[in-house]
Amino acid sequence: MRSGRKLTRRYYALLLSGVGLLFGLLFGALLLERNISDLAALAGAAGADPAAIAPLQGQAERLLFWAHPMRVSVGLVLGAIGLFVFRPLAIRRAAIVREVVRARSDAAYQRSHDPVTGLPNIIALRDRLTQLSATAQADIHVAVIRIQVRAFKAISDAMGSAAGEELLTESARIIGDNIRRGDMLCRIGTDDFIILLWDRDAGRAASMAGRISDLLARPVRVRDTMRVPGAQIGIAAATGANIDGEALLANSSLALREAEASGGDLVFYEPAMRTALVRREAISRDLDEGLRRDELEPYFQPQIDLRTGAVIGFEALVRWFHPERGFLSPADFLDVAERTGQTEQIGEMMLRKSLDALDRWERAGHVVDGVGLNFSTAELCNTGLVDRMNWTIDKAGMDPSRIRIEILETVLIPDTGEEGDLRVLRNIEALSRAGFTIEFDDFGTGHTSISNLRRLAIDRLKIDRSFITGVDSDLEQQSMVTAMVQMAAALDIETLAEGLETEGEMRAVTDLGCQYGQGYIIGRPMPVADTFDWLDSWPSSNVCTRLGAAKPQRHLA
Repeated sequence: MRSGRKLTRRYYALLLSGVGLLFGLLFGALLLERNISDLAALAGAAGADPAAIAPLQGQAERLLFWAHPMRVSVGLVLGAIGLFVFRPLAIRRAAIVREVVRARSDAAYQRSHDPVTGLPNIIALRDRLTQLSATAQADIHVAVIRIQVRAFKAISDAMGSAAGEELLTESARIIGDNIRRGDMLCRIGTDDFIILLWDRDAGRAASMAGRISDLLARPVRVRDTMRVPGAQIGIAAATGANIDGEALLANSSLALREAEASGGDLVFYEPAMRTALVRREAISRDLDEGLRRDELEPYFQPQIDLRTGAVIGFEALVRWFHPERGFLSPADFLDVAERTGQTEQIGEMMLRKSLDALDRWERAGHVVDGVGLNFSTAELCNTGLVDRMNWTIDKAGMDPSRIRIEILETVLIPDTGEEGDLRVLRNIEALSRAGFTIEFDDFGTGHTSISNLRRLAIDRLKIDRSFITGVDSDLEQQSMVTAMVQMAAALDIETLAEGLETEGEMRAVTDLGCQYGQGYIIGRPMPVADTFDWLDSWPSSNVCTRLGAAKPQRHLA
């Protein structure tokens, strides 16, 4: 027994006598921390020569050593498991590990959060929606509230990107102060935020969205100025155990687009919106092809001087000959074109073909003062509009006053001081200074201020047909038309009655002082080829010569 224990001790001493073998223990298991000063005692306890450890005694500051004896029974040491590491390397390795962990944490945060507001981004939102989809309950309502800050682009353009970011940060604070703990607020686009909420109360999303809309309509401080963030909001909601997160996001986006198009503040998603979207996309694709194939044409409706019967011009109205759907009026496609930004292409085509028509009439010996062209809000917002119009007119060698720019009165109703509204006003003013004739179309349907009429140097008001229809027998309409004509005369603005369909209406508006007229009783919209025959025949069929100067009726029929 004694000889066996002595053999074991000798064997263990032999194992520990070589420093190389000790470093071979680097691959051992880490069981118990020791430091280098304990190594000699450990070797002595095992029956080995402590002198074998002497070469390592001077390396205590540079080495880290972990060791643990291997025992087969009480008092019997079979060997040792140990690990040597140079201290500088260990410290460096630990620092690297900490840096990697920190970098991974920072990268994960940056990947899932917005750098400007610090809010979660679309990646974090999708992760949360996935979790909700997996744990949804039948009585839980999940809602996505998408909020677009209307003033962001205008403020960024006018005051710089830092001011725009300041507006977003303040908007995020306002929104964040009005959600519950557990709701999720994210920034998912340039000027878009999303609130994700889940609740047993189906009405909470609507009340929250309404409250936030009201708060964002109040001025906030941006770079020492007070600006209104403004908001348009789209909401999509779902209930039950089968929640489709991506569908909620897509539906909230569609609802927001409807809010933008309608000018509303808050719109809830409805399935019919998806059907309408498919229709609009199909029309938009066809419209691109139609413009490329030159399928769109101006139809010209004549305008006359009600006092003399002389032709003063035409209004150009766009028509589309669709290869499958046939003849399409503006009501069939212009709303889509305005949403998709295609009105500018249509406007350029209408201007080009109207200039060509003016040239053809002149060469045929017909006196036509000008052509009226309708301009959409998108066109009037275009910063390059004035230069493009001037260049086109100069190239055609045409007097700019012969192009009458017709503007819907509703274009100027917002007049909020926001950049988009100001750009419209600046473009109209610049076009007027350049010599173009400016007309207000459908006048009386909006609430344009008299100051805007004076500021924009409006040349003509086109009184909306809703005031003209039946004017010969309606005292109230007669009074309203009289008021419009008198106001325009006081401002040195001409007036034109739209939608004239009967001789009675023509007599009435003429005697009420309206100078010009347009409507089916004068002529329907027609292609340019047909205008030559109409111009040739108009003098002999001039209704004005037959009407005389009858007084409008002053009693109800």
